[in-house]
Amino acid sequence: DPKKELVIDPLLASTFLGGGDNDEVSAIAVDNRGNVYVAGSTYSSDFPITNGAYDTSYNDNDAHLQDAFIVKLD
Repeated sequence: DPKKELVIDPLLASTFLGGGDNDEVSAIAVDNRGNVYVAGSTYSSDFPITNGAYDTSYNDNDAHLQDAFIVKLD
């Protein structure tokens, strides 16, 4: 309706999560502190990892194996 005021919500935060191959998110949750949890699977050998990650190895996608991931964004 052109008679109504146009309101555009601002983008509060943004990031990129993924690698150079197929990545799939299967679940997203937010806790009461505003942390965002993302879970899914990836075929990306360059999917980002952090120090202290449970498993930093990559399963060869020639065998059609996916790696699982759980990410916490604060």
